[in-house]
Amino acid sequence: MLDTMNVVIPIFVMVMFVLVIGVFLFVLFQSISRSRRNAKSPRITAPASLVAKRYSVRAGGAASGAGHAYGRYYMTFEFESGDRMEFAVPSDIYGLSVEGDRGKLTFQGTAFIGFERQ
Repeated sequence: MLDTMNVVIPIFVMVMFVLVIGVFLFVLFQSISRSRRNAKSPRITAPASLVAKRYSVRAGGAASGAGHAYGRYYMTFEFESGDRMEFAVPSDIYGLSVEGDRGKLTFQGTAFIGFERQ
């Protein structure tokens, strides 16, 4: 029984290590790929209306016992054509905007650049 545990535990630890590194590399690759696609996309400025806002909270730091919370702010814009796009936005833009605002939205690919209210 003890010999089995001496074999199983190191294999389990190695598999978990490989999985964690694999997930990290996958997320890193996705982020780099998204940034490159956005950089190659044209910068577009178009009239749009702010139709929805939402806030996402994620807990973090549980392992360290710090108990931090991380927030992401999202705004959904509707263009004159009726198409809608949602962007992650900085907290100051989120806080100064109200649903129903109209203005000029600037974005590049899936990246929010700015919103100039009118």
